[in-house]
Amino acid sequence: MLPEHARALWAKSEPRHELWRHLLDIAAVAKSLAPRFWPDGPLPVGWLCFLIALHDIGKADPLFQSKAPEAVDDDIKSVGLLEGVDPDMVRGFRHEARSAEWLIPYLGKRGWPPEVVRVVAAVIRGHHGNFRPKERPDEHATLWNPLREELVELLEYVLQPEPDFRPQAFVHANVSGVLFVGLVVLSDWIASSTHPFGYHLIPKTDDPQEYFELACKRALEVVSQLELADLPNPFAQAQPLKLTQVWPEIAALRPSQEALEETVLAGVSPGLAILEAPMGEGKTESAVYLAEEWNRQRGCSGVYIALPTMATSNQMYNRYARYLKARPSEQGQPRLIHGMAWLVGDDLPDAPQTDDGRDSKEAARIRMWLASPKRALLALEAVGTVDQALMSALNVKHGFLRLCGLARKVLVIDEVHAYDAYMQAILQRLLAWCRELRVPVILLSATLSRSQKANLIAAYTGQALDPVPGVEPYPLLTFAALGQQPFVVQAKSAYTQKHIELRLEPGLLHDAEATARKAASLVEGGGCVCVLANTVRRAQAIFEELGRMKAAGQMSNIVDLRLFHARFPAERRDEIEKDVFRCFGTIRDPETKLVIPNPERPPQAILVATQVVEQSLDVCFDVMLSDLAPVDLLLQRLGRLHRHVINPRFVHEKPVLHILLPSLREPFDFGRIELKRGKDGEWRGVYDRATLLRTLAVLPRGHFTLPADFRDLIESVYGGATLEADALLTSEIADAERARRHRAEDLEARAKTHLIPLPDPEVFSYAQATEAVDEAEDGQRQSYFRAQTRLGDDTRAAIILTRKNLINAYKNALDKAAKDRDYQPKKDFLKRLFWQKVNLPGYWMLAEPADGFEPFDFAEPKDRPGWLRNHRVVIAPGGEWWGLLDGKPVRLKVDDVLGVLFESDTSQTETEGIEGA
Repeated sequence: MLPEHARALWAKSEPRHELWRHLLDIAAVAKSLAPRFWPDGPLPVGWLCFLIALHDIGKADPLFQSKAPEAVDDDIKSVGLLEGVDPDMVRGFRHEARSAEWLIPYLGKRGWPPEVVRVVAAVIRGHHGNFRPKERPDEHATLWNPLREELVELLEYVLQPEPDFRPQAFVHANVSGVLFVGLVVLSDWIASSTHPFGYHLIPKTDDPQEYFELACKRALEVVSQLELADLPNPFAQAQPLKLTQVWPEIAALRPSQEALEETVLAGVSPGLAILEAPMGEGKTESAVYLAEEWNRQRGCSGVYIALPTMATSNQMYNRYARYLKARPSEQGQPRLIHGMAWLVGDDLPDAPQTDDGRDSKEAARIRMWLASPKRALLALEAVGTVDQALMSALNVKHGFLRLCGLARKVLVIDEVHAYDAYMQAILQRLLAWCRELRVPVILLSATLSRSQKANLIAAYTGQALDPVPGVEPYPLLTFAALGQQPFVVQAKSAYTQKHIELRLEPGLLHDAEATARKAASLVEGGGCVCVLANTVRRAQAIFEELGRMKAAGQMSNIVDLRLFHARFPAERRDEIEKDVFRCFGTIRDPETKLVIPNPERPPQAILVATQVVEQSLDVCFDVMLSDLAPVDLLLQRLGRLHRHVINPRFVHEKPVLHILLPSLREPFDFGRIELKRGKDGEWRGVYDRATLLRTLAVLPRGHFTLPADFRDLIESVYGGATLEADALLTSEIADAERARRHRAEDLEARAKTHLIPLPDPEVFSYAQATEAVDEAEDGQRQSYFRAQTRLGDDTRAAIILTRKNLINAYKNALDKAAKDRDYQPKKDFLKRLFWQKVNLPGYWMLAEPADGFEPFDFAEPKDRPGWLRNHRVVIAPGGEWWGLLDGKPVRLKVDDVLGVLFESDTSQTETEGIEGA
């Protein structure tokens, strides 16, 4: 039995929980998590749980015990264990530093090698997210070490770590350290929680062995409910999988799918795969198939599918959820991971009744614990934005939890070509860690350049791919298994060539009225037209002009007009997104799974949209008008044009892409769509000038033949080939490319300042990085004071309240929060509140309110209740807010049809890039 004084030490004060029980709680949780997060780890499970329990041994210290005088046992006070404690030393005392300090000699006496002890100590020291906590001298060691030793004897008695175990040096110090610290933190967070673990509910038996058994039972239950338990592979069999075993509804394989299946059946080991194929080719289904095969080989489960935007993530989430439901597996609904995921659907399905009588609502609430951005990637099956994965490679607090979440999963990244030099630098660092963590990675793209691909392969494998002589074939599958030479596989079957006519429209890029007239003329005979603008304001202007034309009788009354962009409040945007997919989405026969005509498709329609429809959305149009954009994005946009050949055929029999160009005066004027450097030194804008100029040089050919032209077009623009162009264009390209090289170097350098170290196998270098910073939380301005994954996005998340009842409810909630710091509004209210979220350009926030209007509420996070999640709140009764910017009147208006507008006499550069997470 534990001596009285050691038994009386506290670990948790609200409600009070004894230290010895807390240490056993943590060990119990770690034991339940180990099968998934520590399979075949370098330490036996007994020692793993023992060391994880000891990570809080530093709480057996007078400086910690004095932090909550109300929790101190009277016996501890009476025997003088807290006498002579300096109050100034109590403030800022870090128990994790004391734990690490105490463990170093303890493990050294047991004969553990110094290089292993250094990793263990760094893990213990960094379990609160800072690997360099401030240390205090152990002035009371003589008095307190016996109590620590009594706690250690208790843990040895209950956990029974092998007494003669002496580890060798870790095979890979960084991998072992990251997985170890991740398991420590996860075990601690679960065991320390009144919810979901509920340590205060475990029967308070004084028998340590009996208590540990009760804690283990509770830990198993909670880990299962959190879906953190290890699950068997759903395709456990001896032979490689066929694609139709994973996707039974696919009646006929596409050529790239046939090539992939042949490769899998011949045997391909887990590693890196890059699948390059046209839009609509079924790359997502191919990726899921390959992921299931690689998981079958490894005997595990789990996938994270990462996409560029929230809109594409939402659509993929629904598709993947349907897939998992039909799969032979115990895994339920996947997790959706992005900044607004909790607003989509009902968060989580009902969970079954638990053994202790709690109902399904309570069990579902337990699962919500995993919804925190730091923990979400731990979900076994998940879909979300690419930012969530890239954050794993940034030096953020508890970023190692994201790496742990990816470990043993397969990582799938769609539209991998879509990321700039800044994001590519982060992605390459992530791939290096995936290599060492043995995380298989599948990259998808229709438009990946050879240089991009070479960099990605080198980052993952550490070796270059032998170049294919001449122009690489397309479609192409590239495989780079760990420890093996990379190789490529060409799709063998012939593709049906799709001929797209290009019609260049000089002068329309800056002319909303002329663009609207052109769209109206194309819809006169029927069909569905998409006008894709590069900025929200231009999309709004085109749509307004179309509305004016319709009202004036210059267009048929039956033409269906829609506007879709990112600057609608979340609730309205969700409605529009669903409506767009209902009208223009792909419909499949429930029995044959073949594409059939969409009965909801309007006979005449114009959709004006921004990049929200550019990638991964399964929508289809007869004709498209597109603002000039880089050639790879034009090709992506073409993926929404005549996407599926169905009967009855399209009203416009031949696919035509009208490309809206500048006036082509000298020099070439791309207006607001080119990338510029702002006053603060950050790059802003949409597209880079050199890429636009090179794209301009390939457009005079007058048509694209796909997929035959894919490779040539991409390499012409991104591969540095000499282009046929007039002298003026050639000169401008040369100047712009010099500027681009300088900018790319700058972006890469800036990204590297935030990256975690490369995974050194000899030293736990992750713990030696500069002090970790906080993540750029949902709603905060993305800046260099918080690690970010996207550069040049100067938007701020705002909640715009227009309805009187919600404004009053918000102010009432603020009043309650001011009186009670722990006040937490009901979830239904928060959901109503956050449905009003929209990302706004940062300069809008500089406006001062006019008389009668309230200022934008963007006080520092420390002055705000946590449930506001660092969002700005705009009070705009009736949908309007008036103010002054640079001394000139401005109006912020929320329009149900146009979205959010900012009308003023000032001239500001508008940016509209890829949406954030």
